Amino acid sequence: MTFAIRPLGQTGAQVTLLGLGGEGVLRTYGQERGQVRFIGVTGHHDPAVLRRALELYEFDTVLLPINPAEPQYLSFLPLAGEAAARGLRVVGM
Repeated sequence: MTFAIRPLGQTGAQVTLLGLGGEGVLRTYGQERGQVRFIGVTGHHDPAVLRRALELYEFDTVLLPINPAEPQYLSFLPLAGEAAARGLRVVGM
């Protein structure tokens, strides 16, 4: 099973939420007990918010928008490449 944490739209709120133990709690109680195999993060508003989550925490997967309607001014394509280069499984939506 993969559990995905969806970041909030603002970096500060996301860091606060995850700082309360979201990712760490899942690793401790989910993965160590065999209830969760992978922990991922997802977002579709601003690549900077998703990038910050990937900088702060160790995720296994990232779900992000990669499609013809993707805006050029907030493109997720560079982030998809960065995540893949770090060994994360990238899932496009």
